[in-house]
Amino acid sequence: MGLPKDFWPYLALRPSGNTAGRETEVVSAILTPLAASSPTRGADMKIRSGPRAWVRAAMVMTGAVVIAAGVIVAVPSLAGATVAPGLSASSSAGSVGSVVTVTFSSPAGDGCGAVAFGPAKAGAAGTVLPYDGNSGTQRFVIPGVLGSPNAPPGALVTPGAYMFSLACNTTNSAGSENTVSVPFTVTTPLPSRFVGLAPTKDGNGYWLAQAGGGVFSYGDAHFYGSLPGEKIVPAAPIVGIAATPDGNGYWLVGADGGVFGFGDAKFYGSLPGEHVVPNAPYLALRSDTIVGITADPAGGGYWLIGEDGGVFGFGAAAFLGSAPQPATLAAGLTDEPFVGLGATTDGGGYYEAGITGAALGFGDVTSTQMSIGNVTLASLVTGVAVTSTGGGAWFVGSDGGVFAVKATGGTQPPFLGSLPGEGIRPAAPIVGIAATHDDLGYWLVGADGGVFSFGDARFYGSAGGSGLPW
Repeated sequence: MGLPKDFWPYLALRPSGNTAGRETEVVSAILTPLAASSPTRGADMKIRSGPRAWVRAAMVMTGAVVIAAGVIVAVPSLAGATVAPGLSASSSAGSVGSVVTVTFSSPAGDGCGAVAFGPAKAGAAGTVLPYDGNSGTQRFVIPGVLGSPNAPPGALVTPGAYMFSLACNTTNSAGSENTVSVPFTVTTPLPSRFVGLAPTKDGNGYWLAQAGGGVFSYGDAHFYGSLPGEKIVPAAPIVGIAATPDGNGYWLVGADGGVFGFGDAKFYGSLPGEHVVPNAPYLALRSDTIVGITADPAGGGYWLIGEDGGVFGFGAAAFLGSAPQPATLAAGLTDEPFVGLGATTDGGGYYEAGITGAALGFGDVTSTQMSIGNVTLASLVTGVAVTSTGGGAWFVGSDGGVFAVKATGGTQPPFLGSLPGEGIRPAAPIVGIAATHDDLGYWLVGADGGVFSFGDARFYGSAGGSGLPW
């Protein structure tokens, strides 16, 4: 039974006869089932001892479970016994960082994998609970990010519907799998998670915003206040920040569309104030899906963008259009979540960007669509920055990869570097990108407050390495 070579660096299995429990690293992923008549059920492997041992999977008497970047791939048990798994959790809801006790069991003692935690929708990658044996109790901290500690940062855990799950094979057939799951609702992220960066007017500084409404100022960015400083607890996590055109203030926006202004950032309205609840098509238990805020560069307003592509204009920020439902994007991509909105410098147009690197244009932009093209993404897109003319944009992925894309009839924006290109694996997923006003530089910001600068975007400091949980 062969496994793709790409999986090999991420495997760590316990071979037959390893009674000391020492972990091993796989150098060849060819599994040879033992004869059915063998008294020992298991598989032979080519292995060697190695330092990376972050996944445990028993080979003898259990069937193997292979973990690759947080995705569970079950290798069927060689036994024919029927397995009746059990799974329960001490709580059905909690915030990122909360502790849940998970109890799991495999009475038949054969064929089960590892308990996983991930989004409650088909095909979504999760993360695995480390444990030994086929049954027991594990205290699990709801993570801020999904995936493996030895892989690039995965998807951030945001408010919505998740689940604990346990998969067991009930027969020798690879297609015969019994999976039990327990629902869990993530209520809030950690308030110290960073969610965005907004540069000052001259580009000689920037502000960082946190999910709890905290604001950090660097360079010539003046601190005008924060939600904790005003003793305000937002009804929904803060998801974005935008500076006023003159750089003397900023707005914060919550996932429910609530808006908070500081400095000369005037309040022009919000979704709760209009009694509007944004649509929630992607996470069934999530009722607040605004993902960002963009200031009208001409002054006097701002746009909010929802995960479903809905756009809400306030003040002088005119509504110029939004994604149809379902949204059909470039390259045949249909109905994907959106991550951000970037406006032209005159405020007469904007692009909405989706998680796969496609965007829809409205107003005076040079094209109604643009896309990174037929590129295999190492990570999903988490942010977009539009050039001053609206003729192109930069897309950034959670791994810090950057794509410079020219819209039809526009000008190619310069590619100025990326984290993978520098051989850097960020400590936390990248959550946003902001461009300098001359289109010759950009900053990336991570969920831990780390800031990375390229081109003429100068580095003025960051919260990365501060130890703040995210």
